Amino acid sequence: MFQQLKRIYNIYIKPNIFWKMKEEEKFWDLEENMQILQMEALGDVLINNTLPLNKRLTAAASIGFMSFTGGPEAATFAQNYIKELVFLFVEENLSEKDKITILQSLAGICYNSLNNQTTMINMRFLTISLKYLGDRNSSYHSVIKSKMWMCYLLNVLCCNNLHAMKILGRSKHFHRTLIQLSESTWLGWPKNYAQLLIYLLGYETHRGPRFDLQSVLS
Repeated sequence: MFQQLKRIYNIYIKPNIFWKMKEEEKFWDLEENMQILQMEALGDVLINNTLPLNKRLTAAASIGFMSFTGGPEAATFAQNYIKELVFLFVEENLSEKDKITILQSLAGICYNSLNNQTTMINMRFLTISLKYLGDRNSSYHSVIKSKMWMCYLLNVLCCNNLHAMKILGRSKHFHRTLIQLSESTWLGWPKNYAQLLIYLLGYETHRGPRFDLQSVLS
């Protein structure tokens, strides 16, 4: 009886199981390859400085979203475009809305990738962020939303990165800057990310319920 069942399994069931598994593997490999090809096409748009800025920024937003939702391989490929995004943020005369688009893209690229976070740090983005958040030359209301997004991005960069926390924590006036930002109206945000940075960097002790940074970044 057992031998007969084994024979039926080997002839009729086992081949179908492995065929189905191989077909599923091919499907997921194809989907991943299509995603990378799509991201590569978007990257070509992003780095083409002859194109209108709005098209490049639309590509940047898509790259950030695909990196955030596409898993490790997508995040790894998106690393190729960090330099261009940082250059755009620093060098171009952007509106606040455009700056927010870049910050959102960078947050998506770095959210699931420690390597991408390290790339940002090596590009001295933390210095750029400190300068941007500490700038008082612009009208408060004209840049407050982009500064809030910068706080969110810094939470992403610091989430699993002690080196980033040390760099920011050594800044002489950053605590004061974060206090001012934390007193802004964070209506519509899941958390006050300036206040979270204050706790994360050890400037103040969090006395409320214990929070998990990874969950509040989601």
